Amino acid sequence: TSTAKYRLEFDWQAAKDNVKIPRGSQGSAEWFEPICRDYPEFGAGGGGQLLIDGAEVPIKKIWDISGSIPIQLYP
Repeated sequence: TSTAKYRLEFDWQAAKDNVKIPRGSQGSAEWFEPICRDYPEFGAGGGGQLLIDGAEVPIKKIWDISGSIPIQLYP
């Protein structure tokens, strides 16, 4: 039931040392939120999330996943 429109692929090695788990309530909460759930009015949530801070991460591919068949947009 995801409402995500795009999927970006990148090399994990470029980001692994700069990954953080976000805090809930848009970063202002004391708890961590690795699985989206704080705003049910925007959907069921359930997607994983991580922040990459202080690293440039080259994007390998971009996919449009809004339809029933993914479409590669880049490269």
